[in-house]
Amino acid sequence: MQHHPVTNEQTASSSCADTCRCCSLIDPRERHVVCKLERYELEDRYLRLLEEVRSLKKLSNGQEDKIKRLATKLARFGSNPRNCLDLAIAADEQERLSMLEAENAQLKDKISLLRSQLVNHKIFGRSSSRGRRIVNGSAASGPITCRSAESGRPKASPTTARQCRNARPATDLQHDVQNYSLKMQEIETEKKDMMSRIAELELELASYASGERRTKVAENVEYIRLWRQLKQQNEKLVAAQTANEMLNAQIFQLKSLLEESNKKKQASAELAAERRQVAQLEASVSKYRESEVQARERDERIKDLSSELAILKQHNSELLELSSQFGRVEQENAESRRRLGEQASEQRQLRDSLAKEKASVAALQAANEQLLAKLHELQKSIDVMTIQLMALREKQHAKDERKSSPEPAKEAAQPSASPARLVSESTQTDTPLLQGSAQSKEDASAVDWNRDPGKSSKIHQLSRNGGSSLSREGMLKLLEQVQISAPLESQNASRMRHPEASSAAGPLRVSRQVSSLESMLFGDLAFC
Repeated sequence: MQHHPVTNEQTASSSCADTCRCCSLIDPRERHVVCKLERYELEDRYLRLLEEVRSLKKLSNGQEDKIKRLATKLARFGSNPRNCLDLAIAADEQERLSMLEAENAQLKDKISLLRSQLVNHKIFGRSSSRGRRIVNGSAASGPITCRSAESGRPKASPTTARQCRNARPATDLQHDVQNYSLKMQEIETEKKDMMSRIAELELELASYASGERRTKVAENVEYIRLWRQLKQQNEKLVAAQTANEMLNAQIFQLKSLLEESNKKKQASAELAAERRQVAQLEASVSKYRESEVQARERDERIKDLSSELAILKQHNSELLELSSQFGRVEQENAESRRRLGEQASEQRQLRDSLAKEKASVAALQAANEQLLAKLHELQKSIDVMTIQLMALREKQHAKDERKSSPEPAKEAAQPSASPARLVSESTQTDTPLLQGSAQSKEDASAVDWNRDPGKSSKIHQLSRNGGSSLSREGMLKLLEQVQISAPLESQNASRMRHPEASSAAGPLRVSRQVSSLESMLFGDLAFC
């Protein structure tokens, strides 16, 4: 059966007739409902319908194209189906031939590669055979020359020599021929595989031809189905066009209503603008009145400012005079600062020298402390020894007196106890006197006591020899002489041995004066 496609003119005429019918069949209630709808909803519906119409048009155009193609195919198959089959078979055969040609080209490439491999193998075989000959000759008989080889071997005929020369290349050629034959066998097996593949493809082609007939029948069925779908879509399209026309009419009405509403809105906007202008004018009038009041206040303020300006000018002239005086004062201050800087540099130098002197004094003090400790230990030991001696002698004297006369022994014991007390008191008073003296005197006395042990020996001798005959007054005089002579000699020795200490007293006084000046001038900043 042959189906003729529907033309555009027929569809257009049918659509116009359908629209006229639909317009006549429109219910006025629907129009009233559409009039009640808002503009936003109408635009939304209209745009949706437009999109649906466009999609339907696209589908209908595509379906029409498919129908036209199927109609042409059906016409061709209806006229001569055998030619179509022959053409399909010819196309398949051409594809098959192109495949076989490509496989042939691949096989040729393989053959050329094998040939090149054979040539390379021949060259490599010859070089390896020559190397073997040389190695065997050298292993048999060291370095052999051509003459020695000819002389050592029996002379052979030229035919045997040629045979020997061509023996090993012949074996190489046989090996190459065997490889080549193996390669050819592989190629033949590949060829057989290809032939079997070609037979399989032919079988597939036959099955494809039978399947193609079935597909053609299915295409005819699909063509009929598509034709029915196209009719249904045309009907839908006509209905959509009618609805579109209705919506266009409604949109026209809505546009007119919209224009009227826009005009009303414009009038209301103009009215609001005029009201705003009136309000602005009233505000400007009130601002003008306020500005007049402010202008009066400003005039009064200007008068006040002019009087203040005159006063400020006077003050300015006075300030200029003061600034000139201040400049002079600043110059004087700069000079005083320069002098103070010089004094500060001198003070720094003095401080450095003072620090050095302090360091030396600290070292001397440490040495003096050590010597004082030794002196105290010696004095304590001397005092203890003298007291022990006096106590022993008193005991002996008391025993002697008791033996001679018991009554006068008591009277003698009392004066003997008093010297012991005096000695202990003198030793107690001796230590604070030594501690209260100056450090330099103590150091010097300690050195003299350590260096001059004659005095201590004299005291021991006196205590040993005439301790029993000494009275209270004699003991006190002896202790006073020791206490007086030691500080005097220590002072003289310290002056003789340490002249630097007396010379350091001068810088110390200067440093004290400098520190007092700094505290007067700069306060606490001088010692930061």
